[in-house]
Amino acid sequence: MLPNTSTPDTFGKTVLSAHRFVYGIGRRAPFFSLNNIDIKDNIYVYWNGKEYVYEVADKLEVVNDENWILESGSGYTLTLFTCTPLFNPIHRLVIISKLMSIR
Repeated sequence: MLPNTSTPDTFGKTVLSAHRFVYGIGRRAPFFSLNNIDIKDNIYVYWNGKEYVYEVADKLEVVNDENWILESGSGYTLTLFTCTPLFNPIHRLVIISKLMSIR
């Protein structure tokens, strides 16, 4: 989780960022396939012994200096972002999702 963002068990926006490609580990990079996620897909986050299930509400590309994705939000939300496109990262791929359930 990025500093100054919430955790899944706290009201607000949880933000995760990771690489799509890292030399030496290639396709095993955490967000290598993030572009394959679609609206209405589920994202599962495991935090402090609980499973948080989010539903993707939006998927977009923004320029690298779009800092609003780091700003605090309302509700229990999860934002994922990474560089895009793969091998020529001139933008950010942003996935915005909302909490659906906690197990």
